[in-house]
Amino acid sequence: IKRCLAEGEADLAFFNSLEVDSDLYRGVTKSPGIATRDHFVNKQKHWTLKLPRNVDDFYRSLSPNVRKHRRQESKRLERDYPNKVKIRCYCRANEVERMVRDVEDIASKTYHRGLGVGFQDSPEVRQLLSLDARACRLRGYVLYVAERPCAFWLLSLYGDRLYANVTGYDPEFAKYSPGSSLLCKVI
Repeated sequence: IKRCLAEGEADLAFFNSLEVDSDLYRGVTKSPGIATRDHFVNKQKHWTLKLPRNVDDFYRSLSPNVRKHRRQESKRLERDYPNKVKIRCYCRANEVERMVRDVEDIASKTYHRGLGVGFQDSPEVRQLLSLDARACRLRGYVLYVAERPCAFWLLSLYGDRLYANVTGYDPEFAKYSPGSSLLCKVI
């Protein structure tokens, strides 16, 4: 990375979401030189969840009130759209184009888009997703209702850890909490 920066092959190296107790974090916060590194590091808490053996164990880990609402939302969606609720996991390079199209369809309607954050279809994003797919790290989950994409959850798998990148849902389906329903079904 230092060589690429020194030779002008790259103008900037961006390190996001590093664990602060890692060797990599310590290295990039001390290098290259005092005048060229970021002195105002934005630290964010990252929550982890040890995946349960099954969905019942996951529901038991929730508070009774949250558990009740999550189950009701999921059942309401299935009741209102019988046999029309599907989840698809995209993980292969040849699936990235279709996934991006469906995720962008959802993302364009989210409040995140209005804030200028969340999923943005760009050549750089497509390249990163394709790279993750070729390395068998991509896990792109899309919830479809009556063949229409209505929620997504994009993740990256590194070793035994799954990192959430970006989520979103179509506000037309808000009463069903499709993002939460998708999360529970994926788990």
